[in-house]
Amino acid sequence: TAFNILISAYCEQGLLNEAIQILDKLLDYSKKQHPKIQADILSFSPIIRSLGKRGFSQQAEQLFENMQSQGIKADLISWSTVIHAWSNSKLREAPSRVAKLLGGMEKSNITPDTAVYNTVLLTLANAGNMGAEAEEMLTHMSAAPNVISYTTCISAWKNSPDIPEALERAEALLKDMENKGLVPNVITYSTLISIYARDGMAERAEAIL
Repeated sequence: TAFNILISAYCEQGLLNEAIQILDKLLDYSKKQHPKIQADILSFSPIIRSLGKRGFSQQAEQLFENMQSQGIKADLISWSTVIHAWSNSKLREAPSRVAKLLGGMEKSNITPDTAVYNTVLLTLANAGNMGAEAEEMLTHMSAAPNVISYTTCISAWKNSPDIPEALERAEALLKDMENKGLVPNVITYSTLISIYARDGMAERAEAIL
């Protein structure tokens, strides 16, 4: 619709307030039961995405919930967008929020893809000492993990205060990754080296270069 085109254009130009005003106007029309003027998922998604990019994760989730309250079913992309919004925020509550959203996604019979899981893993890795939680998530992924999944999980162990455990788990993840036919990349090895460096194991770090 013309409303959606305007919303998308305003978001692309960074004019978020203007985009929200157009959405509000569209919702007002929808309430009056105009048959040809109804909000849909494309009316909300650009604004949710823009809010997420600006770090307004709470507002993004609120708008996401508002969208569903209008009877609009969220799809894989919209769920992914709001999960990414929380991941991008790096707020303390981000891990619990993405976990709840992931659960809501599954309850809505929307199957998370590898990219969604990778965003959740990144949220856990960015939170600091959440290696065990990240590895549990990796183990229970319903989509096939890829190199990014494993590398992010290894990264989640990087800030563990228990360095011996971090080394053990990181090496186990690397082995599991290779056993699945996944080829570690530069980032994978760099992350592993950073864990070795924390333990003063320079020679061991150099051996994998």
